[in-house]
Amino acid sequence: MKATPVLVGLAAVVTAIAIVWAIGREPTDDSGMSAAGLPAVEGADPPESYRIVYKVTTPDSIGTEEHVVHRPFDARIVVRDADRVVTAERWSSIGVLVTRAQGADAVRIDTAVAPAAGDVRPERFNDKLVEAGKLELHGAPVDVGGRICRLATEAGTAATVGEGAAGSGDAQPLAVTVTRCVDAQGLVLEERWDTLGGERVLTKRAEALEVGDDVPPIEVPDAAA
Repeated sequence: MKATPVLVGLAAVVTAIAIVWAIGREPTDDSGMSAAGLPAVEGADPPESYRIVYKVTTPDSIGTEEHVVHRPFDARIVVRDADRVVTAERWSSIGVLVTRAQGADAVRIDTAVAPAAGDVRPERFNDKLVEAGKLELHGAPVDVGGRICRLATEAGTAATVGEGAAGSGDAQPLAVTVTRCVDAQGLVLEERWDTLGGERVLTKRAEALEVGDDVPPIEVPDAAA
């Protein structure tokens, strides 16, 4: 039975805070997609807030993933399908995580204090990971939407389900390599997930970006624990 990769998550080796330099609001349509390229990188000092919208492509689907972050604890992540319908949402604040999927009621999980959901700074650990043989750095810089970033690859896992097995609970791990392109301010502009055989199973690429005072506030909904 053929296994289809499903965007579930990674066995990543690091979790930390991702932040970017202050810019003005880019013109967007109602999907949050930028009408122009990303703003240029200016300096390396991280601001406290940012909003970034990724285009997410898999072999079977195209959608978007929007991250609104107010560091150090507050975040909202919104996943939309190709028709711009919200399919999943996640909020985090100090000591709490709230999730909602497919229009169901939101559910609250009380947690230990942790950085904002989806807010990562993988490049902060590059030297130690390379030394441990867990990360490969690529020398040539890459341009993503007008911003320069550098590539690094590590091992990870994605979940798969067999054909016709959606919801059956028989998800299986799939070994992948995860390549991230991170700019000078620690912002992940692109992720590429590939099987060990070289098949691309996911691409996540930044298409809209804003930081600073124009980033919208986050309101975590009331939800039962």
